[in-house]
Amino acid sequence: MKFEKSSEKFAAVFGSPGLRVRFVGFARIFWPFLLVVFVEGFLLGCLFPFPQKTVPSLALYIFIVALAIGTYIAFGHAERRFASHLKGAKGEEITARELSLLSPGWDVFHGIPCAVRDSSSGGRDFDHVVVGPDSVFLIETKNWSGSVSVDNGVPRQNGVIVKRSPAAQIRRGARSLVRMLEQHLPANFEIIKIVCFASNNLEGEEAVADDVLFCNVRALRSAIMESPAGVLTETHRPAIIEILARKTP
Repeated sequence: MKFEKSSEKFAAVFGSPGLRVRFVGFARIFWPFLLVVFVEGFLLGCLFPFPQKTVPSLALYIFIVALAIGTYIAFGHAERRFASHLKGAKGEEITARELSLLSPGWDVFHGIPCAVRDSSSGGRDFDHVVVGPDSVFLIETKNWSGSVSVDNGVPRQNGVIVKRSPAAQIRRGARSLVRMLEQHLPANFEIIKIVCFASNNLEGEEAVADDVLFCNVRALRSAIMESPAGVLTETHRPAIIEILARKTP
């Protein structure tokens, strides 16, 4: 469902932050568990048929007990993964609230799906896309716990280098976004890439890794407003906003 908020004081907002994480994430995480429950129910029907004509074998009893234990373990794993997804959704909501306070003339989009062919390049959707008067921003939200630092362009969590670099992720996402908008972008247009930490635990508030800006959410609006002027014109801007609004769920 598309949501739009616009006023004379703040930016226009489209979409719901964290929507995919809550609903699609739930389905992706729990469908194997539901399948196991279905199989287990079928086997219980075999174990206790009605009317009962044969005595179930010991092997069947053992198999069902093993399946029940496996189900319990699988459910615990799925529950932990879903809790992590919900934490990510909460982080997107925190970032969304900050972005909604941008000035009139800015348009903010949440949860735009990537094209199917680009689903492996930067995520299943774009967390936040912001269209300013002359620039386009792609913002990836992270709601990490512990301390976060960026040393020589390398992000670390609690002093450990993260395995899945958010810088690499947002670069792939930016390429995907350019492909979506390329017919309406100026030549050689650069998407401004920002990784935002919703938990405000990045040391130093801001850090730069080549073409990616890392910042805490409390510094996000100032980072956006202080970005160098882009080359987007009113010729390109309406078409870009129309495409993004149409793709926002």
